[in-house]
Amino acid sequence: MASEGNVPSGWRGIRSDFAHFCGIHGAVAFGERLRFLFASRAFWALATYRFGRWVYARPRRPQTLLLRALYVLSFEVGRLITKTSLSVRSRIEREVWIAPRGEVFVSFGIPRSGSGSSSHPEPRPSVPCRSPTAA
Repeated sequence: MASEGNVPSGWRGIRSDFAHFCGIHGAVAFGERLRFLFASRAFWALATYRFGRWVYARPRRPQTLLLRALYVLSFEVGRLITKTSLSVRSRIEREVWIAPRGEVFVSFGIPRSGSGSSSHPEPRPSVPCRSPTAA
């Protein structure tokens, strides 16, 4: 499972996601970026996903068994902590922002593409919607 097209993996994908998430949240200063790094559950789930894509793109050899075990452990721990499950078999492209609302599960067969999809392209305030018929 190589990084085909716009599906980044590994350290480069994680750095790109971090820059994108910081840009969306307006975290510019070092302290803001550090605070965001520790506070964003969605970013950590996406980072685990990118790491898993990189691990499973490696050839199957005895040396990669340790990396696979580390990925599975980080996936399970991350799933419990972040309440977000992103399967490495799914395709999550660049510049995706996952809204921090409730639990998120993305699995094989559920297409998610980039440029801001997978919830909202940018953070939006929660505003109660009123029906046009309600006065």
